[in-house]
Amino acid sequence: MKKFFKIILIVLVVLTVAAGSLAIWQRKNIASIVVGIKETDREIERRRNENQSQLVSEVSSQLENPLRDMTEEEKQEVDKGNMTIVDVYSKIFEERKQELERSKGSTSSSNISEKIEAKPTKDEIITKYMAQLYKLQNEFTAKAEATISQGASYYEKLKKHPQDAEARASTITHFTPIVRGIESECNKKVDTAIANLKKELEEIGAETDIIGTIKATYENEKQLKLSFYANKYLK
Repeated sequence: MKKFFKIILIVLVVLTVAAGSLAIWQRKNIASIVVGIKETDREIERRRNENQSQLVSEVSSQLENPLRDMTEEEKQEVDKGNMTIVDVYSKIFEERKQELERSKGSTSSSNISEKIEAKPTKDEIITKYMAQLYKLQNEFTAKAEATISQGASYYEKLKKHPQDAEARASTITHFTPIVRGIESECNKKVDTAIANLKKELEEIGAETDIIGTIKATYENEKQLKLSFYANKYLK
């Protein structure tokens, strides 16, 4: 089974490199695999958590009312592996989004006679799109994990012996467009969300410097996720 995962991971790397068609992307992917093989799973997870925490800290500093900290219970759930830090931040942004929506709804009700609709605030815009981006991250991580499981099952059913090259080739051929589709769909949805975030901030005259941090975090997360898979399946 582990040999199958090595095959799927190599396919993922090849597709990512082909999609980028840039030498620098190749170097990044190779470096990510090397990191995954050399470093411990705890170190990779620490770096992934740090990557997300830096983004959330910067976003929070730009909000009128900073985000709440992780609770002790949430920290314990992350330490136990029952939740990821992405799960927690997704929850925090969704809570803030709903809180702002309730507050805006209450204000609108008290001023029902006014026909002029108030423009969204910077806090509302950023919170809305951060909640959306974290939801997308969880959605596509689940799709990637499901694809790996499906691929493993597919290969196990096809293979006639442990080193069945024909079954291996058939599995790669079958799952190549699936992996390519997941990567493409994820990138498009993330790019659209970031573009809309930038547009809406510009419309109210707010600064957009947070956009660069969000993009960098997304790219770092993809490379760290590749390191995670390399650590899990290639060591």
